[in-house]
Amino acid sequence: MDKIVQIWHNKSCSKSTVASQWLRDKGIEIQYFEYLNEGIQFSDLESVIQKLQIHAFDLIRKNESNFDSNWQKNERSEKEWIELMIEHPNLIQRPIIIKGEKAIVARPLEIIEILF
Repeated sequence: MDKIVQIWHNKSCSKSTVASQWLRDKGIEIQYFEYLNEGIQFSDLESVIQKLQIHAFDLIRKNESNFDSNWQKNERSEKEWIELMIEHPNLIQRPIIIKGEKAIVARPLEIIEILF
């Protein structure tokens, strides 16, 4: 079993911190991607969305203060939603955990187990 994952991590997010601790407790090696500080490439976010098997709009944290209520209608293209998340990375659901060709948003925490 591959015991290495990548986590799209936000140090100030309690869910991200708890997920990291859960992985460490299981002896899983973590490669951190601090997307708020490092910046996101379009192709990387597009790839993660494909691995999550969701639409870009579904990855957005709609309760963030900078999420404009006018966007609720989901009237943008996939490309436009991805560009919005790159411009405003705090809108991205977290934590995202990637193992090979699979990815999950670790909410609730127990969902991590489906990767192993």
